Amino acid sequence: MRSLLRTIPAAALTLLGLLSACGEEPSTQRSNAAPAPAPVANAPLEGGDDVSAADAPPSASTRDLPPTRVLVASERGKVKDDSAYLIEPPNFELGVLEPNEVVELEFAVKNRSDRPFNIVYVHSECRCLTLEHDRSMIPPGGFVKLKARITATTAGQRNTAVTMHFSDLARSKPRVEFRYSVVPTILVEPKQLDLGRVEAGKSGEASLRVTLHLPDDAVPLPTIAPFVTHDLPIKLWMDEPTITPVTGGTRDWVTTLHARLEGNTPIPAFASTVVFRPNAPKDFRELLVPLRGEIVPSWYFERGVVGFGSVAVGEESEKEMRFFFPGTEAPVISKLESDIPGLELSTTLDLERHCYLLKLKLVASAAGKIEGTVTLVTALSAEPALLRVTARAK
Repeated sequence: MRSLLRTIPAAALTLLGLLSACGEEPSTQRSNAAPAPAPVANAPLEGGDDVSAADAPPSASTRDLPPTRVLVASERGKVKDDSAYLIEPPNFELGVLEPNEVVELEFAVKNRSDRPFNIVYVHSECRCLTLEHDRSMIPPGGFVKLKARITATTAGQRNTAVTMHFSDLARSKPRVEFRYSVVPTILVEPKQLDLGRVEAGKSGEASLRVTLHLPDDAVPLPTIAPFVTHDLPIKLWMDEPTITPVTGGTRDWVTTLHARLEGNTPIPAFASTVVFRPNAPKDFRELLVPLRGEIVPSWYFERGVVGFGSVAVGEESEKEMRFFFPGTEAPVISKLESDIPGLELSTTLDLERHCYLLKLKLVASAAGKIEGTVTLVTALSAEPALLRVTARAK
C-alpha cells in the first residue's frame, strides 16, 4: 500500500483535498465564527419605561429569557390616578336657602384619558338631593353634563354629596359636595311678653330668652332690632349676645330681650306684638311675639271681671275683689252700686295692703244668663272704677 501511495502523483493528492473541503466545514471554522448579535437589554419599548440590562443575564440567549409584562403609558397612571377625569365645578357652595326652596344645578364630567368610560351609577347621601346622569360612554377628550336638584330642608345646615361610580380602569368613585343652610329661625322662651297691670306712674318689666341658630362663619351675623307694632310707652333692649359654636359647624346666638312699660296715663288692657324682622330676606325668618299689658290708674280693681260661673236659683254665692288706692290714707267711697238684681255689695278696709276688700253676694231669682256692672267712685277721682260681673243661674 505504501508503495502504491508513493506512485500517486502529487497533482492527484491536491485534487482530493479540494473535494473534501467542499463536503463539510472543518471544526476550526465553527469555533472561530463570530456569534449572532443578542437583543439589546436596555433598549426602550414603545409606550413603556426602559428595562435595565441588569434585568437579564448577559450570557443568556434570547430564547432562555422569561417572559416580561411591560405596562404601556395608557395603562399606567390610571389604576390610582384621578387625572383620568375632571369634574367642573368639583363642589357647590349654595349659601342660605329658604325652607323647601328648589335649586337646579349642572356640572360636567370630562374624560382626560385615552380610553372611554361611563358613569355606571350614582349614590346620593340625602333625600334632598337627586342627580340625573347618562350612562353612555364618554370618549377620550369628551364630556357629559349632569343635572342636580336640591330641595332644601326646613331647618338647619346641610353638607351632603353624590358619589359617582366610573367604569375607568381605576373604578373611580369621585364625590361632588353640596353645602347649604336654611334660613334660621328665632326661638323665644317664653312664647309671649306679659307686662301685667302697671299702675300709672310706675313701671312693669318682662323679658324673654332669644336664640338664633346661625350657619357657620361663612355667613355674616345678621342685625336684630325688634320693635313694637303699636304706639305704646314700651322700651325694648337686648343684652350683649353670646355666640357659641355647636356640632355641625353651626353657631348659637343667644341673648335676653327686655321690655318695660311705664306711663302716667292709664291705658286699657292691650294686645300687641313684638316683631323680629330681618333687614335682608334670608338673615332669619320673621317672628311675631304676642305682647300684653295694661296701665291702670293709681286706684284700680285687681281684675276687671268677676265670674260667678254656674249658680243655683235661690241660693247665695259669694266672691271677693280688691280695690287698690295709692298712699297711706284710704279714700272715701262716694258711690258703690250695681245694675244686677239680687247682687249685694259691701267693703272692708285693708289699710296695710292699701286696698278695699269688696264682697259680692249673689242670689239669682230666675234661671238664665246674668251680666252687669259694679260702679265704684271715690274721692280720688270723679271717674268711676267699673267692675264687670257675670253668672249663669240654673
